[in-house]
Amino acid sequence: MPEEEIPPVRKLVLKPREVTPTDSVSRLGDGTEISVRLMHKQNELAAEKAAIRRATHPPMPVPEMNVPPAEPSVFAPKEIVPTDPPSLPGDGTAVSANLILKENRLTADKHAPEIIAMPPKRRSRRTRDFIVLVALVNLGVLGLVLLLPRTIGSLILGFFLVVFVTVTLAWIMFGVMDEY
Repeated sequence: MPEEEIPPVRKLVLKPREVTPTDSVSRLGDGTEISVRLMHKQNELAAEKAAIRRATHPPMPVPEMNVPPAEPSVFAPKEIVPTDPPSLPGDGTAVSANLILKENRLTADKHAPEIIAMPPKRRSRRTRDFIVLVALVNLGVLGLVLLLPRTIGSLILGFFLVVFVTVTLAWIMFGVMDEY
């Protein structure tokens, strides 16, 4: 097999940046530098030009035009025309918060549903059942421990089973189940 040719490697190089100045550099004293004195000078020249323009070209008088009335705007204040005459205190047509409240209470009493006495809530038997179940299961665990040979391991196993069964029953009875 002939020698493998190594392909030519191209090295990429960034092009040099060409910078074209947009503004020429101002030199001190050439009149193009920014200074407060130069700004005041430009303002004075503008004021003189404006005075000359006012003197030679007086403002033209504005012709009078008959402007039609503007259409009412959404944001314009509304014109309110009262339809009812204002009420006087004591004539019976005045608005009274106390009278409105009394009317509302009478209407609510008239349309309120009947109050039905509910029977007293029955006491839950869940706690009693929990204590009975724990006692029975713990007695069973105690009997199992008495059947096993009496070693420290069997005592620890018995204690672990008592705690485990009690916690599991408590979680089931009070965490998972509803009251009955």
